[in-house]
Amino acid sequence: TIRYANTIFVLSNRERSDNNNNNNNNNKINNEGSYIIEQGTHDSLMKNKNGIYHLMINNQKISSNKSSNNGNDNGSMEMIMDR
Repeated sequence: TIRYANTIFVLSNRERSDNNNNNNNNNKINNEGSYIIEQGTHDSLMKNKNGIYHLMINNQKISSNKSSNNGNDNGSMEMIMDR
């Protein structure tokens, strides 16, 4: 979780389940007013060079001067912005 001014960034990693796919999983706004900004695997989110996830990961790599990628991540990622 990253907090900046009145915006809170939450990264959530959860395993995909074909049995768990229903229309409620794809809602862009939840009942508390939070917005899902980006959603996908690590690899698919990193392909969007203008995306917030890509920017945050690259900023983290720059600040730590090392890569923390130890392989492919097949889990699903969501970025939620709460105002």
